[in-house]
Amino acid sequence: MPERQGHVQTARGLTCPLIFERGHLFATAGNGTFLLDTGAPVSFGRVSAVTLDGQRFTVAPTYLGLTKEVLSSHVGRDVDGLLGADILNQFDTLIDVGHSRVLFSEGPVEFGGEELALDDFMGIPILTATIAGDSVRMFFDTGAQIRIFSVLRLRHSPSTST
Repeated sequence: MPERQGHVQTARGLTCPLIFERGHLFATAGNGTFLLDTGAPVSFGRVSAVTLDGQRFTVAPTYLGLTKEVLSSHVGRDVDGLLGADILNQFDTLIDVGHSRVLFSEGPVEFGGEELALDDFMGIPILTATIAGDSVRMFFDTGAQIRIFSVLRLRHSPSTST
């Protein structure tokens, strides 16, 4: 596969350009621009396969009737498809919004910060957050713009409004 502009293959993995737009994360990865969605169990799109960090993955043309055209309309930009948990879970993935890049690595990715343990439900990552002293298990879904959280839990949390 010829290298796409902005793609850098190193011993650490494949680094691709990342776009954060309208509350969504998009990677120009493999042979297209894809919505990164850790909450979607299946990848799909206009391409039959995508290659990341030397691995080739088959991509379905649709998922539960959702096409690349419907997805593009929903996210407000033309995309070639969606990278879901079936592909993303094959890598340690470092999403670096500040530097507009995403790293797909077959090996562990070292970086500073706090490491959180992840569980999963149907391939969707679940993390434990501490909110107002309570431990709360939450989906880590990079494709969701809507956050669902109990109003009762928030009632006792400090206000963020000014």
